[in-house]
Amino acid sequence: MRNRTLPILLAGLIALPVPALAEADRFTLQNNLDHVWTTVAAGLVFFMQAGFLLLEAGSVRAKNSINVAQKNMLDFILSTLAFGCVGFAMMFGDSLGGFVGWDSRLAFLNTEGEWNLTFFVFQLVFCGTAATIVSGAIAERMSILGYVLCTLLIGCLIYPVAGHWAWGGLLNGADAGFLAQMGFIDFAGSTVVHSVGGWVGLAAIMVIGARHGKFDENGRPVELHGHSPILATFGAMILWVGWIGFNGGSTTAGTPAFAHIIANTMVAGAFGGLAQFALGRLTEGYHKPEFMINGMLGGLVAITAGCDAVGPHSAALIGAAGGTVAYLARNALERRARLDDPLGAVAVHGVAGALGTILTGVFARDDALLAADRLTQVGVQALGVAIVFLWSFGLAFAVLKTVSVLMRGPDGRPGLRVPLEDEIEGLNIAEHHAPLGLDNVVRAMRKIVEDPRAEVADIPLDPGDESYEVGALFNQIMATIRDRNASERAQSVNVSQIGSFVECLSRVMGCYAQGDFAARIGSEDIPPEFADLARAIDDMAEKVQHMLSEIETSVGAMAQGDLSVRINGAESGVFAAIQTQINTSLADIAQVIEEIEQAVRQASAGDFDTQLPEEGRAGFLFQLCNGVNRINRIATFGLSDISQVVGRVAQGDLDARMRADHVGAFRKIAGDVNDMVDELSGIVADLSASTRIVGETADTILNQNDAVTAAARANQSMVTDLSARVRALVEKTSGNGSRVRDAQSRATSVRQAAEETRAISRETVARMSEAAQAVREINSSLDEIGDLAAQTHLLSINASVEAARAGDHGAGFAVVAGEVRGLAARSADTSREIERHVEAVETKVLDTSQGIGKTDSALDTILDSAVHTAELMDEISAVDAEVIRVMNKIAADLNSIESSALGNLRAAETSERMAHVLQDSAAEALAKLARFAGPAADNLATPPRAAASGG
Repeated sequence: MRNRTLPILLAGLIALPVPALAEADRFTLQNNLDHVWTTVAAGLVFFMQAGFLLLEAGSVRAKNSINVAQKNMLDFILSTLAFGCVGFAMMFGDSLGGFVGWDSRLAFLNTEGEWNLTFFVFQLVFCGTAATIVSGAIAERMSILGYVLCTLLIGCLIYPVAGHWAWGGLLNGADAGFLAQMGFIDFAGSTVVHSVGGWVGLAAIMVIGARHGKFDENGRPVELHGHSPILATFGAMILWVGWIGFNGGSTTAGTPAFAHIIANTMVAGAFGGLAQFALGRLTEGYHKPEFMINGMLGGLVAITAGCDAVGPHSAALIGAAGGTVAYLARNALERRARLDDPLGAVAVHGVAGALGTILTGVFARDDALLAADRLTQVGVQALGVAIVFLWSFGLAFAVLKTVSVLMRGPDGRPGLRVPLEDEIEGLNIAEHHAPLGLDNVVRAMRKIVEDPRAEVADIPLDPGDESYEVGALFNQIMATIRDRNASERAQSVNVSQIGSFVECLSRVMGCYAQGDFAARIGSEDIPPEFADLARAIDDMAEKVQHMLSEIETSVGAMAQGDLSVRINGAESGVFAAIQTQINTSLADIAQVIEEIEQAVRQASAGDFDTQLPEEGRAGFLFQLCNGVNRINRIATFGLSDISQVVGRVAQGDLDARMRADHVGAFRKIAGDVNDMVDELSGIVADLSASTRIVGETADTILNQNDAVTAAARANQSMVTDLSARVRALVEKTSGNGSRVRDAQSRATSVRQAAEETRAISRETVARMSEAAQAVREINSSLDEIGDLAAQTHLLSINASVEAARAGDHGAGFAVVAGEVRGLAARSADTSREIERHVEAVETKVLDTSQGIGKTDSALDTILDSAVHTAELMDEISAVDAEVIRVMNKIAADLNSIESSALGNLRAAETSERMAHVLQDSAAEALAKLARFAGPAADNLATPPRAAASGG
C-alpha cells in the first residue's frame, strides 16, 4: 500500500537540505495529483451511472422508463452499502490463499487514510458499474425485490471475490490473488467489472424468462421498440466520456502514463461503433440506433482489459472485434437461445468483455506480457475468463433460481418477476405510481377496449402536463358518450320490454321444439297487449303436457308387458281422436297377444295345428298372426318328416331319408338327419367288420393258447428243479465260512509268533552290537597297553645306558632297569595274546550278528506272508459271503420266476375262457346287426364257431 501519511513526510523533510526539499515538493505535488486524478476519474465513472440511466430509459418502452431510472439509482445506493461494509474488505484485505481476502480495518466503512479513501471511492463506482449492467438485461419485468437481491449479491460477494483474484494486491502491494500470480491481465475490468455484470444478467434473464409478448407463438422474436432513441444515444455519449475516467483513472496516478490509455479507449470505441454500424446495415438493411450504440460500447468494453498494454492499431482491432461480437452474440441469444435482453447487456458486457480479455494476450506488447510467453499469456487470459464466468454465472443462477422457486408469485410466475397485469400496465404505475405522458389516457382506453360498456371516469388533468390537451379531449369524448348512452336507454325502455317478451317466447318455443312442454311464459314483465297470447300458449302447453303424460304412462306400461293401461279422461278434438286410436290399438294388440300365448302353450304341448284368425286384421297384427301360422305349418311338416325317418330307422331301414324341400332351420335339420343316417349305416358296416375280426381273433387265441399253456407248465417244472439245486448249493457253501475263519485264526497266531521272534532277534542284534563295541574298546585299551610297554622298554634301555655311564654308582639302577625291561617285554607279549583272543571274539560276534540279521530277514518274510495270508482269508471270506448272497438272490429270483410261471399258466387258462366269451359275444352282435336292412347289412354273417380247445 502506498504511504500517503503527510505528518511522517513533513517530519522527514525538516532534516533535508535544499535540493532534497525540492525533491520532496515534487513528491508532494505528485501525490496530490494522484489523488486529484483518481478522484476526477471516479467522478467520471460515477457519471456513467447517468449514462446507463439515460441509455436504459430510452431503450425501454415509456411505461417502464421511470422504473429503469429508479433501479439505476437504487443499485448505486445499495452498492455503496454492500461494498463499503463488506465488499471492500473482502476484495483488498489480507489474502487467504489467493482466493479471497479480508481485513476488518477496511470493513463497515472503517477505512482510514487519504489514499485508502480515494482508492475506496474509485473502486466503489466500479462496483456500481458492475451492478447497474444487470438492470438493462432484466428491464421491464423484474421486481424491485429481485433487483435488490441481484445488487446485494454483486456488491457483497461476486464482484469482491472476482476482483480479489485479479486486483487483490493493488492497495497494499502484496497479497495478490491467484489469477494475478499467474500473470492475468485485466487493467480496468473487461472481465472483473463488465463480464461479471453481464454474466449475472445472463443468469437473471434465464431464471425470470422473457418479457410478455417478446416471442410469438412460433418462438420468433418480436421487436419491442424503446420509446426514445434520443435519450439512449445521449446516454451512450455520456458513457463514452465516462470511460475516459474508467480506463484512464485505473492508473490511479496523475502522470502522462494515462495518455495512451485514453487514446486507445477512444479509438476502440470508435472502431467498435463503426464495425456494428456497417454490419447491421449489411445484414438487416437499416441503421438502427442500437447498432452504433452497442458497437461503441462493445469496443469500449473489449479494450478495457488491455488499454495500457496495446498500441492504437491493436486497440482499433480489439474495438472492432468487440463491436462485431456484441452484434453476433445478441442475435444468437435472442434468435437461437430465445433469451430476452432488452439492451443487449449480456452480449456487450459479458461476451465482448471476455473476447477483449483474451485478445489482450494476443495483441499486448512484449514488454507488457506478464506470463512466460504470448501463448501462455493467451491461455492465462482464457482461463481467467472461464473461472470468472463459472463463479459469477454459477453463483447468481443458483441463488436466483432457488429464490425464484421458493417465492412463487400469486399468478404462478417466478417470485423475482412482477405479475403479468403489472407487466402489461407498466412498472411506472405498478411499482412507483408515477404515470408518464399518456399513461393515464392509455389505461383508460385499455379499459374501454376490454369492456366497451365500461363507464370510464374522467382522467385527472394537470395543466402543466404534456398530455393535458389529449386528456381534456378524451374527457369531453367520454362525457358525450355517456350522455348519448343515457338518452338511448330512456328511449329503449318499451322496446326492451317487447324484446324481453319475444326473447321469452323464443325460449319457450325452443323448449317445445325440443319436446319440453313444461316451460311457461308466465305473466311477469309481459306487455298488456301480449297477455292473452301468453295465457293461450301456456294453456295449450298444459293440454299437450297432460296428453303426453298419459301417452307416456300407457307406453311405459306396454313396455313393461302391461296392455291394460288406457288413456283415461274425457278429451275433445284432436286429443279425443288420439285417445280413441291409442285405446283401440291397445285392445287389438292385447287380443292378438292372448291368441299367440294360446298357440305357444299348445305348441309347447306338441300341438302345432293351431291357426290364428287373420281375417279382419291388418298391418303388423296381420303380419304377426300370419307369421305364427306359418311357423306352425312349417314345424308340423318338418316334425312329421323327422318322425317317419326316425321310425323307419328304428325298424332297421337304413335307406330312410328326410325330404329336401324343407326351409329354414328344418332344411339344416333334414341335412343333419340324413347325414346321421348315412353315418349310422357306415358305423353298422364298420361294426360288422370289426365283430367278424373279433370272432376270428378269438379263434386264433384259442388255437394258440394250448401251446402257451404247455410251455408254461414245462417252464414251471424246470424252474422248480433249478430252485431245489440252488438251495442245495447254498447249504454246501454256507460251511466255507467256518473253515475260512479257522484258517484266519491260525494265520493270526503265526503272525504273532513271527513278530515276537523278530523282536527277540532285533534285541540280540542290538546286544551283539554292544559286544562288538566293547571288543573295539578292549582293542583300543590293548593298543594303549602295547604303547606303554614299548615306552617302558625304551625307558629301561635309557636307564641301562645311564647306569652304565654311572659305573659302580649305577649298578643298582641297572638291575632295576633290567627288571623293568623284562616286565615291559612280558607285558607286550601278554597284550598281543589278549589281542588275538579279542579278535577271535570279535569275529564270532560279527558272524553271530550276520546270522541273526539273516534270521530277522526271514522272519520279515514269514510275517509278510502271514499278513498276506490273513488278507487272502479276508478276501475269501468276503467272496464266500457274496457268493452266498448271490445264491440266495438266485433262489429268491427262481421262486419269483416259479410264481410267475404259475401266474402265466393261470393267465393262459383265463385267456382261453375269455376267448370263448369273446367268440360268443361276436356271434350275438352279428345276430343283432343282421336286423338292419340296407347296403351295410349285406355283409353281415355269423362267423363259424371255432372248436373249443382242451385245457
